[in-house]
Amino acid sequence: MRRLAVVLLLLVVSASVVYANERPLVAVMPFEEGRIEGEHNRRWWQREGAALLDAIREAFTDQLIASGKFRVLERSRLDQVMKELQLQASDWFDPGYAVEIGRLVGAPFLLMGTVTKFDIRETAQIGVGNITWQGTGAEIALRVRIVETETAIALASVFASGTASSGNLFVRLPAPLSGSLQGGSPVDAAVHHAVLELAEKVVAAFEDLQSSPELATAGMSLTD
Repeated sequence: MRRLAVVLLLLVVSASVVYANERPLVAVMPFEEGRIEGEHNRRWWQREGAALLDAIREAFTDQLIASGKFRVLERSRLDQVMKELQLQASDWFDPGYAVEIGRLVGAPFLLMGTVTKFDIRETAQIGVGNITWQGTGAEIALRVRIVETETAIALASVFASGTASSGNLFVRLPAPLSGSLQGGSPVDAAVHHAVLELAEKVVAAFEDLQSSPELATAGMSLTD
């Protein structure tokens, strides 16, 4: 009985090792700022853009881990390599540096993300006497390229977007009062939707690559 238990345990461990080896190891690079249009958007981005890029990267990484389809390199390992190479933050986005980092950390695939669109806008404003309702909307679009470290070839490029809106009620009394009709920031909600879609599309892109070895070898782009 004890021997049988040992054999079963070995089989479970072996299966776990095989399953882990089948899951691709990916490194999620910092997201890059794309083209931010509009004076209002640029002012917002100057204040909050760096924090938003970091939040997108963290949320995207969490979604990849939650999918169970990948082994994701720990962010601290990437930061350590960057420090050892004495690279500036802007060097993260240079494909040559990025591929070198991927090789050093042993990640066969890099996920290089860009914010391709960011827009905050007033959707509506209605006033009646001392009462004003103002709506705010946010839209964000993201792109991720899957880069094979060994060849520095972009195997796939996927896109995702998210939109959200919220409303605020203002009442002009001796002291102005205001209240949100929908909780949460529209920017946070838009990012949440975009990141969920992006992670799903990255999973699908890897599945397509795995089912079409010749496609991966040729380095052709899968654009969704």
